[in-house]
Amino acid sequence: MKVKALNPEYGVGDIAKELGRKWSDADPEVKSKYEAMAEKDKARYEREMTEYKKKSKGIQQVPVQPPPEEDDDDDDEGDDDENE
Repeated sequence: MKVKALNPEYGVGDIAKELGRKWSDADPEVKSKYEAMAEKDKARYEREMTEYKKKSKGIQQVPVQPPPEEDDDDDDEGDDDENE
């Protein structure tokens, strides 16, 4: 059911309250299905985060050097309007 479509006048807070009410009224069977999915996804997240942290520890941080400054020599090359 689309809460916003059925209640276009609802703001974010009203939608959150309605979804919370629907969740509390949901059958335990439906809740357990989604809670199991959430547990599985949480375990996946923790596993992937551990892998990421291991990899990032092995990467040595190389300082970024600024680009070299342009040479400002006064050789007048290309300056047609000066000292003609």
